[in-house]
This record gives sequence, C-alpha cells and structure tokens, in this order.
Amino acid sequence: MTANKKMLAEHLEEIYHLQLRHGKPVLYEASVCGAIPIIRNLEEYYDNDLITSIEGIFNGSTNYILTKVFEERKNYADALRQAQELGFAESDPSLDVKGFDAKFKLVIAIAHTFGVFVKPEEVITLGIDKISDIDLKFARENGYTIKLVVRAFKENGKVYALVAPQFIEPTHLLASVRNEYNAVIVQGAFSENNFLSARVQEAILPGPPCCRTFPH
Repeated sequence: MTANKKMLAEHLEEIYHLQLRHGKPVLYEASVCGAIPIIRNLEEYYDNDLITSIEGIFNGSTNYILTKVFEERKNYADALRQAQELGFAESDPSLDVKGFDAKFKLVIAIAHTFGVFVKPEEVITLGIDKISDIDLKFARENGYTIKLVVRAFKENGKVYALVAPQFIEPTHLLASVRNEYNAVIVQGAFSENNFLSARVQEAILPGPPCCRTFPH
C-alpha cells in the first residue's frame, strides 16, 4: 500500500506486471486526489463507459495559494508562505508549484481512465510559478479565476495530457473549488460530466489491486 505518486508514475507499468507475475496487489487509491476515491470509481463505476476526458484540480497546495491570491488579494510569496505554515506546502514547494505533483497524479489517473501507460516526461507541464502579474490582472479584470488544471483526453485513438494554469470562467465547475480542495471531472459518452470534490487529507484508502487489463 502506498501513496507515493512519484514512484508510481515513474514505474507504474513495471508495478503492474509485477502484480500479474506474483499475484499480489499494490493498493494506491490515496496517491491521486487523497480523499476522492477516483481510482476506485474509474475501475468500478466507469469501467463500462466510454470515457472521453478527465480533468480537474489535483494539487490542493496550489489551489490554496491561488484562492488566497484571488480572494484575499495576497501576493504569491505571502500565499505560499501561509500554505507552508499550515502544512499544505512543503518547505521546498517545487513539486507543487511547478506542477510535478499534479503531473504524477495525472499519469496514474490516465492508466485507469484510458488503459494506457504514459511517462511523466511525456506530459506537458507548467506550474503556477509561471503566472505573471499581467496574467493576474487580466483574470481579475475579466472576471476569471486561475486554477492549476490537469487534463487528459482521447482523440482519434491518441491520448493527450496537459498540466497548466488556466483562466476559469465563474460558471465552470472548477471555479467553485477553493482552498485546499481537489476536484475531478470525468466525461463519459453515457454518464456525461461527473464532478467529484474533497478536501486534501493524508489518508490511505482501500483500493483496487492496480489497473484493469492494458491496453483496453
């Protein structure tokens, strides 16, 4: 049982084959979005659906920082410092603010969403450290907020993946996700849009052995 998303993302295919070889499961539900049982849902609820995309906020630390920047008009440095003091961000916040943590989680989610393995380095990644004062000014003047959004979708048989800050309209489902909350939107051909959200928490939840048969 593990919640080490970096290790999982970098070695997921190897871990999957080791499970098959030895008949022993590796449980890692808590590695993606903490309290949201997204892996379990992808395996058990959406297994008969044709999923077209998955997107969301996969990092509570950056979401907390951006919430403070927009709602309390804090500058980036002060919001980051507050997140560190409250334990939402590490003393070295690079994995969070550069988008790497969200990328590792997305890589794991892609395996359960589309049944394919991708390498972390194959995912285009930009962090909130790239947000400029001009970006913030534009967002505020036009009624947007900014969220670090992960997204993967399938088109013409290929899977595309991205982690990047995005301007979010107030009517978008992710606009209401504040502070240290994560959220996932799963779009399926039959289920359409499904929205899940929960507060970040350190917990190991029971989960499925690993992945469905790949590729599917």
